Amino acid sequence: MNIVNIQQIDLTHYGLPSHPCVFELDTQISSAEIPIEAMQIITWLQDTSWLATLDDIDKANYLACAEPTIRDLCNMITNEYLSASYTPGNLKDDLGEYLVSMNAQEALVQGLTHTKIPIAELWKEQIKGNPGFDFHTLSTSDIIVYGEAKYKSTQNGYYDAFNQIRDFINDNKMSRELRHLRVLATENAARNVLTDQLGFAAAFSVNTRNLPHIIENAIKYPTFSALLNYPEVYLITVEIV
Repeated sequence: MNIVNIQQIDLTHYGLPSHPCVFELDTQISSAEIPIEAMQIITWLQDTSWLATLDDIDKANYLACAEPTIRDLCNMITNEYLSASYTPGNLKDDLGEYLVSMNAQEALVQGLTHTKIPIAELWKEQIKGNPGFDFHTLSTSDIIVYGEAKYKSTQNGYYDAFNQIRDFINDNKMSRELRHLRVLATENAARNVLTDQLGFAAAFSVNTRNLPHIIENAIKYPTFSALLNYPEVYLITVEIV
């Protein structure tokens, strides 16, 4: 993954009120390196160093939740993308969303010095249909950033990401995750959520190199405005070239 651009967005350029923290981060992945990216996802999933800071009870609980998910996901990725039957350049929606999640989180960590929080699938009970946000980070302002990732093989996925975040806001999914995030982030950051001091990251695949046009359309998309009621907003594009 290469970060090709990081910039703060001036919303007044698009006829919107100014906002102190709206960032665009643009990343690229080579289609020829999808198996390498698949291996990196396995490494990403298997990294349980986050358990080291937990007490014995929390460690046992989260390890028991994470191990079956790690095993199943790693087996799926190995069978589909690291076997002799893999077709070069092929990327299905399942791995595509993990790629978007992983690279978006890594872009925030590398580009804006956020702190990584383990992906939600490793620590939340899996409920069929709309379980919650895909990834999280902790910003330098001690604000939890809730991330939603969308992969579309032939379209730009910002509208799905924005709509999903809007629905999660309406369902107050952020507060439902606090019992975990007070352990995995910080107590203060979790308490910040109670007063709407939180952020959102919309991460989505793009299928054209005209990124300014995509970002403009994204900002003008109706449900984008729901994110602007919060202190930090991040738009993260993932282009497969």
